[in-house]
Amino acid sequence: MTALVALIFLRERLLPIELLGILLSVAGALFLVSKGQIDVLLHISFNKGDLLFFTAQLGWAVYSLTGFRVMRHLPPLTTTAWAGLFGTAGTFIYAALTGQLDVHSVGGTTLACMVYIVWIGGVCAMIFWNMGVKVVGAGQAAIFLNIMPLVGVVLGVTLLGEDFAFREAFGAVGILGGVYILTHSRQIMRRMDQRLIRRARELAAARRQAAEKESRRD
Repeated sequence: MTALVALIFLRERLLPIELLGILLSVAGALFLVSKGQIDVLLHISFNKGDLLFFTAQLGWAVYSLTGFRVMRHLPPLTTTAWAGLFGTAGTFIYAALTGQLDVHSVGGTTLACMVYIVWIGGVCAMIFWNMGVKVVGAGQAAIFLNIMPLVGVVLGVTLLGEDFAFREAFGAVGILGGVYILTHSRQIMRRMDQRLIRRARELAAARRQAAEKESRRD
């Protein structure tokens, strides 16, 4: 969604090989989530929660694209701070209007979890994300979100003892392959151009040699 929104509103150009990388990575993520069972995708149903997730992804796309433009004038740390301020204000207003604004006493373990989520999963992750968006653009940065299902599977296997089917490795290969293609698209295209140029030169040299042999015969 971020790549499509960037294509429409920011006119970010996508090379065919970059589109291939996006499709390959998304296909790998779908394969991993569905565990390689096509019936899961064919009989998928959408409910209110799915619509909320879709809206969240749309909001994330807008946030990434807005941040990309803002960071032309502000550093990633300042951009993250303003985003956190507006996000906090918006959450406070929503909680107050819906009657979900409550004060709870928390213990040491809960407080430690909150600090970890806020600083590691929140502030640090957002700063690194904004730094990446500033360097490579919103469309290319968004492809790395497809790694999240792979990370979830790895953590599930290592920490929770969940089973890992061999077929799920195909999804992982698709995800990483798509990310590699997208992040190295320019180098890949350059190598392909160099090979085509070298091949064209070889063909031209072969034609000249054939023409010289033909002229000597004449």
